[in-house]
Amino acid sequence: MIYEYAIEPELLMHWASNDRDYREFLREYGLGTPRLTSSFPKQKAAKFRSYYLRKGPRDEQSNEAQRYLEMVNYIAESLVYRNNIECDGSCWESNILHEDSVNPFYAILTSTPIDSKRCLTPNTMYSEGSIWNHECQISVSRTYENLFPILSNMFSLAQEEIIIVDGYGWNQRAIEFIAKLLNGVLCGKGFNQCPELVLFYKDKKDDKAPDAAYVKSEIEKRAPGIKDAVKFQVISLSEVGGGDVFHNRCILTEHGGIAFGHGIDVTENSFHSDEVTLMNKAVYIKKWDQFVDDLCFEVVSQA
Repeated sequence: MIYEYAIEPELLMHWASNDRDYREFLREYGLGTPRLTSSFPKQKAAKFRSYYLRKGPRDEQSNEAQRYLEMVNYIAESLVYRNNIECDGSCWESNILHEDSVNPFYAILTSTPIDSKRCLTPNTMYSEGSIWNHECQISVSRTYENLFPILSNMFSLAQEEIIIVDGYGWNQRAIEFIAKLLNGVLCGKGFNQCPELVLFYKDKKDDKAPDAAYVKSEIEKRAPGIKDAVKFQVISLSEVGGGDVFHNRCILTEHGGIAFGHGIDVTENSFHSDEVTLMNKAVYIKKWDQFVDDLCFEVVSQA
């Protein structure tokens, strides 16, 4: 539900030339949307920003230049980072085609067509069946085989953290899901940098859930080899009086979040369904603050 887009500077400047395209860009791209911008042709946000600003309007006091500056700053806040990029510093088109042949982008947005099947232009991006179109909410069978393809691209883009939040993340079906996730993605070869995985679940006061060490050991039994490949934490939490409740189930990465109606304790029954929803920016930031930046629950156990 989250995808990497490369955007030609000339196209970004064209969108900055009028209010309609400028506002549509801010609505359709960036954190909280399915479309995140690639760091190409640079590896760091500061260098990406400098590169794009050098390509911007010459009249720095114009409305177009001010919109372009805001757009560049906006997308630089939530880039999909690429490592080991080799660019000769000349033609953006030749560099993007080379990079796309080595490590394909999901889509490349340009003002005029280039020689890539993943290229989209203003004349083609809104066509019926275009890869530009994405669902922000999907109803899916609650099986691993049906759920994983929806999440896999989000996982493959993560380089820092994958946060799983599920009050019942300690039960056997959730343990099976996480073990398959570790085996299927985190120990694979698709990462430039392997992210840390953290599972938060809720301690039960009356019918106590197992402690974090037990849950972690059960997952590791089903995912041999992860100790050498992944930094993995399990944390049991309880609610704090006067604070928010631990109810919603979601998965977060540095690129966005996905909420579940039921959770990650998947079933083998394909008739059981769940709704998977891409969080908007405000909801994502709230959940990231609650569980990452400023944990608002009490830690009962961790491993």
